[in-house]
Amino acid sequence: TVKYTPSVRGSYFIDVTLPSMPEVQRVSTSVSPKSSLSGFFSVDFSPYRTYSSRSNNIPFDATSEEFKTALESIDNIGTLEVSRHDCEDPSITCTWDVTFLEFAGDAELLEPDYSQLLGNDAVVGVEQQVKGRQLQSISGFPYLLTVSPGQTDPMRTLAHGKGLVASTSGEISSFTIQPKDSFGNDRLPEQGADLFAVYIYPEQKYPDGSFHVHQGVVTRQSDNSSHTVD
Repeated sequence: TVKYTPSVRGSYFIDVTLPSMPEVQRVSTSVSPKSSLSGFFSVDFSPYRTYSSRSNNIPFDATSEEFKTALESIDNIGTLEVSRHDCEDPSITCTWDVTFLEFAGDAELLEPDYSQLLGNDAVVGVEQQVKGRQLQSISGFPYLLTVSPGQTDPMRTLAHGKGLVASTSGEISSFTIQPKDSFGNDRLPEQGADLFAVYIYPEQKYPDGSFHVHQGVVTRQSDNSSHTVD
């Protein structure tokens, strides 16, 4: 379960992805019993299923570093990681696992050319160990999320305008109220109107201790974004 609390109004893209996965391919040599391997082989690679490029020659008993260097001579194959195993006697068999560190997604299988690999029924096999995957969104993503302002918060709502600081006797003065939610987002015009009551008190009371209270007239602006007090 994913939980989050948005605080700023607006439109957002939400995306949930699976991480990328590097391709891993296994290259193995073999030969008939009572025979032995010698010579070299090479592999072809077709990046993004476009054109084919061939590696430098790979000795039958290549170390991991030699194998890596030969393969990285291929155009656009990128940086590789190579580990060698099951190679106690490379004249019988040897295996190299090739991890594509930079190539993104499902790679074409390496295509071996073992015409120069010597030995009875000498063969080079290639199989996919891990299917490569690019960074991938799960089903239904990404999608557009709209965050609307919450309920009006009196502590964050603002008032501004000349009528807050000065007015002239007999003339209408005004100021504007901007409703905001608890995160400071302006309420949207299409959201329900808030009811505001505005009372104006004199700074000093009359000699008898009484005072007169004026009630302002609150009207919602034509675009419904704020309220004007007269």
